[in-house]
This record gives sequence, structure tokens and C-alpha cells, in this order.
Amino acid sequence: MAEGECGCPLVDNTRTPAVWCNCSVGYQKESFEAIFGRPVQVALKESKLSGSKRCVFEVKLA
Repeated sequence: MAEGECGCPLVDNTRTPAVWCNCSVGYQKESFEAIFGRPVQVALKESKLSGSKRCVFEVKLA
């Protein structure tokens, strides 16, 4: 995958708005809640669609 290219198969890097990355927040939340067995809070800190070189999520136990 080229630097800056999004890894999500639902995204077209040339036409998809950065707001779509909020879907990944929900996916991360569901995944980490399953791992920890308790609620978590997830925040998107960086995303490739908004110009970053990587996607970064902050996950906190609720």
C-alpha cells in the first residue's frame, strides 16, 4: 500500500471524504470492547484521508 493510501476497502482515496473515518472509530470501539469485555471510548487522532501518513486511534477504558 502506498504511503498515505487508506487501507479500508470501502474507500476511494480520490473521492471519499475524511468523515468516513468515523466508521473506523465504531469498528475499533466494537473490537476493543470485545477484547476487554467492558466499554471503551475511541477517538480518531489522525487519518490518511485527512492528510496524515497513518491512522491513529486513542482507546480508553470507560
